[in-house]
Amino acid sequence: MSRHRQAVPGKTKHRGAALLLALIILLVLTLLGISSLDGSLLQTRMANAQRQSVVALELADAALDEVETQIRAGSLGTDDFYNKGNAPDPFQSDTWNDANSHEVKLEGFEDERSPEYRFFVEDMGEMQVRTGSMDVTNSSVVDARRVRIVVNAHSPHGNGQRLIESFYVYDDA
Repeated sequence: MSRHRQAVPGKTKHRGAALLLALIILLVLTLLGISSLDGSLLQTRMANAQRQSVVALELADAALDEVETQIRAGSLGTDDFYNKGNAPDPFQSDTWNDANSHEVKLEGFEDERSPEYRFFVEDMGEMQVRTGSMDVTNSSVVDARRVRIVVNAHSPHGNGQRLIESFYVYDDA
């Protein structure tokens, strides 16, 4: 005795419709997940680039401080400076080679991944600086030297680069 099922009229048309609907919903959810993952990756890359940029800026600032210290200590003299108007363009890549700029070493960054910090100094000439109070009768005038310092620094991974330009006044006596 075998039993045969008899089709109920109208039900044969709907077989598999629930499965098809579930697959379509699953596809839509998968596409939404992939889209949000792609956005997250983009945000991660942007945050990393921003972090590298900030690190490069901090390193350039540290290199600038070191150059100013070397000038104050007399380690760098006017022989190491460009004459006014003869300094290279800081935005040209060949400016940052050994022939046109100097390397500065930062303490604590001596390992093999340490980026290179380069700088050049342009002598802007002498000037007179008033010292003491703003009251002319209680102040004195001293001769000082003005220089323009340009530092180029990269982040340790090489993704971030920053140029800093500073004008520095010091007593060269």
